[in-house]
Amino acid sequence: MEYIHQSSSKNSSNSSLFIDHQQQESTYRMPFRYYCNTFWDSDQYIDEIPSLCTYWICQHSQYQCRTGQCIPVEWDCSDASDEEAFVLIENSSFHNRNLKDLSLQLEKCRKRYSTATFSKICNMSLEFGCYLSGVSNPLDIQLNRPCINLTQIGDGVENCYNAYDEKNTFISNLRGGRMWGFHFRCNNQDMTYQDVCIQGRNCNQIHCLNDQNNNRSCSSKEDFLCLHDNRCRKNVRCNGSPDCLNGEDEYWCPSG
Repeated sequence: MEYIHQSSSKNSSNSSLFIDHQQQESTYRMPFRYYCNTFWDSDQYIDEIPSLCTYWICQHSQYQCRTGQCIPVEWDCSDASDEEAFVLIENSSFHNRNLKDLSLQLEKCRKRYSTATFSKICNMSLEFGCYLSGVSNPLDIQLNRPCINLTQIGDGVENCYNAYDEKNTFISNLRGGRMWGFHFRCNNQDMTYQDVCIQGRNCNQIHCLNDQNNNRSCSSKEDFLCLHDNRCRKNVRCNGSPDCLNGEDEYWCPSG
């Protein structure tokens, strides 16, 4: 495999890391297909380094990300090249062109992202909708337009609030060095999206808009206050259907 050759080559910038990893993990045996599958299976994540995965050969049924990683259709490329950013790919690789029903899958993606959160504000052909990082009030989407360029997904820079655009690339030290994923950092705690908005906790005001409702009519974690009219919608949070004008009730939902 070219991957193995490049990863151990003296000319490779990652060679020292690879050798150190081999020495430290000499007693660990990792299955061949664990390499370049988007999951971090080694302590130093040497199995998912994009510069090495570029040379990886995917199975016939797998989609190959621009990073070289191989995924089934339900998993995410770290650079979103399987979903949001597939429109940026001018020419599919020879491997991907030979995938069964690729055009059908791409059409499903187009339909899905045409109705995604903030799709009425962002140009979904070039942009990804998210609350912005580094602004005083991410919820003020009039002042802080909730859109980033698709090329910014997975680039190692936090452009979206709480690193939503880097969920497959950032490391969570609070989770033992595992992938950031759909988690929230709340003070010194790290919580799943299901637990952040439990009544009495609500440590994340961006995710838990019901925390702004003074009369507590939105008391359930499934309830949601829409931004455009500040009205509560009952049992709409992550129900698979956008109930707010800009679909913010479906924001950061793993299945949506």
